[in-house]
Amino acid sequence: MREAIIERLENLGVSPELAVFIIALLPVIELRGAVPVGINFYHLLWYKTVILALLGNLLPVPFLLLLLAKIAQ
Repeated sequence: MREAIIERLENLGVSPELAVFIIALLPVIELRGAVPVGINFYHLLWYKTVILALLGNLLPVPFLLLLLAKIAQ
């Protein structure tokens, strides 16, 4: 599955940094997939990869909290 996502992102012309960010957004793969892809596949620096993956993984959190707050009411 990871290979299919990487191939799709490459076909769309997405930069390696944005690809790591997008992979970290995906609920199934998240950081466990984004960090190895960034380091091993795209050969990005480890600290750049970790920062991008963390930002991508944390982006949906405020929206999910707002959605859960509306559902809980």
